[in-house]
Amino acid sequence: MFDSLKKKLFSWIKPVEKETKKKSKKTEKPKKSSKKVTKKEPKKSKKTEKTQTKKLLESKIKKNAQDILEATLETEQLGEESEEIEAESQEKPNIKPEELNLAEKEIEITEEESSKKEPESKPNFFTKLINKISTSKLTQEQFDEIFMELELTLLENNVSLEAVDKIKESLSKKLVNMDIKKSEIENKIINSLKESILSLLIEPPNLIENIKKSSKPYIILFFGINGTGKTTSIAKIADLLQKNKISSVLAAADTFRAASIEQLQIHADTLKVPCISQKYGSDPASVAFDAIQYAKKNAIDVVLIDTAGRMYTKQNL
Repeated sequence: MFDSLKKKLFSWIKPVEKETKKKSKKTEKPKKSSKKVTKKEPKKSKKTEKTQTKKLLESKIKKNAQDILEATLETEQLGEESEEIEAESQEKPNIKPEELNLAEKEIEITEEESSKKEPESKPNFFTKLINKISTSKLTQEQFDEIFMELELTLLENNVSLEAVDKIKESLSKKLVNMDIKKSEIENKIINSLKESILSLLIEPPNLIENIKKSSKPYIILFFGINGTGKTTSIAKIADLLQKNKISSVLAAADTFRAASIEQLQIHADTLKVPCISQKYGSDPASVAFDAIQYAKKNAIDVVLIDTAGRMYTKQNL
């Protein structure tokens, strides 16, 4: 800094010295003598001229020095500020853009996770019942209130209102105002619900017993849409009847579908049972009538009638 100041000062001092030298040379030149007699002015001494030039130089130097000092102070302040900024930038860790992206993604994920609160699990029919019974005896009002949820789910799943009422009635008899141990609460509720549902279901009929008790011939008609396995089911039941020593005759009343008569005839041949049939396009009712008459004449126990696979809205099903 001081070296630069010296250079600037010398650069300003040199031209001033040159000017003073020129002035001094001009003053030193002898004046021409004039004939007129004039009063001689007292000449200025060289010392006074030098002092004046020195004073001028000193004043100019002081002004220039003040300007230079002010400029240097400003530059020093700017330098200090720039050094502080550089120090702060050096203190900051060098983070790669990939790491910044990952950090931003992690922050977004955490914000999403915090915003997505886990849905509170609502207690279902069984948990409500268990909680009520474990604390005290279940009253009829409490049972009706809790059963409302199960009633809605059953009705939404196409369970008839009559069946729902019967389930409710059987459950209330087994649970309301009953002393049940805490360890047996869940099993008791599940078992009582099973029993109430099973009581509504129709027991499957015992085909063999019904045939033996009824008058002869016992007639079974198979109907439904195509592809449900009517013809195959006829062959299976005929085989079941043979094993129970019950005779049967097959009626090929499906006169609409191609190869339906041949299919039933093959089953009859393998089982060695008679099969009554007519031409395709004939009246199915006449085929069924002929098979029943044949069973009566030959003392056959069961008539199994096959029909065409069509919707119930179609004519001559």
